Amino acid sequence: MEYNMFGIPYVGADICGFFGNADAQMCRRWQQLGAFYPFSRNHNAENNVPQDPATWGEEVARDAAHWLRVRYDLLPYLYTLFHRAHAHGETVFRPMFFEWPTDQETWGVDEQFLWGDSILIAPVLNPPPFLIRVEEAGKIAFRVFPSSGSIYESHAKGTFFWDDGVSIDTYENGHYFEAFTFYKKSKFTLTVSHSDPDAAAATLPVIDTLIVHAVMGGQPKYVLVNGVARDDVTITWTEFTETVRVDGLAAPIHEHLTVEFR
Repeated sequence: MEYNMFGIPYVGADICGFFGNADAQMCRRWQQLGAFYPFSRNHNAENNVPQDPATWGEEVARDAAHWLRVRYDLLPYLYTLFHRAHAHGETVFRPMFFEWPTDQETWGVDEQFLWGDSILIAPVLNPPPFLIRVEEAGKIAFRVFPSSGSIYESHAKGTFFWDDGVSIDTYENGHYFEAFTFYKKSKFTLTVSHSDPDAAAATLPVIDTLIVHAVMGGQPKYVLVNGVARDDVTITWTEFTETVRVDGLAAPIHEHLTVEFR
């Protein structure tokens, strides 16, 4: 967290430790935490015991693979955070008091952290029994735990940045795509703020699936996409989490988009 505060966002401790020898339980929990380091690497010194996940057996290997897949699922968000660190001086891996500086309860919290302003990670840092104290402040979009579990608020907002992933100075030269998303009262909106079709749109993904949690008003009967009812999409509803999933949107991400649940 300190390095991010100093303006150096691409950092991370050597997962499972560089000096000394970790045990299986420590390495398992460290792999879960390390999946959320900006720079995520399992690495140690010569003459120490091997500590790659497979060394510790199936349970550690399975856990490490699961949380690394979560990291890969979140890479577009992480990539956007690094863009904002580059363009606006923001942090990627940040303490809670960055988001709630007037809440004194957050000032001393150093065992959990945020990715940007939307994901709060509260890792297991102690041996069994595993006790996690999660500090809450303001509005959290959702939380990620090594034991899984999420909380979603009734509204959310986000930013999405995309370029070709290879060229230098894409932001400075305008060769990128950026959009802002917002959800409230059963309406999702994507607003394009910048689009360079020659450099970015050719490689942009298509929005095929939209998943929204804590949808107010119960199970939707149909959806409006840019104001038009769509009967060619599949709507899946999960009562317990009030989650709606819409498949088959096939919406170009470089165009303005609204999806309303009715």
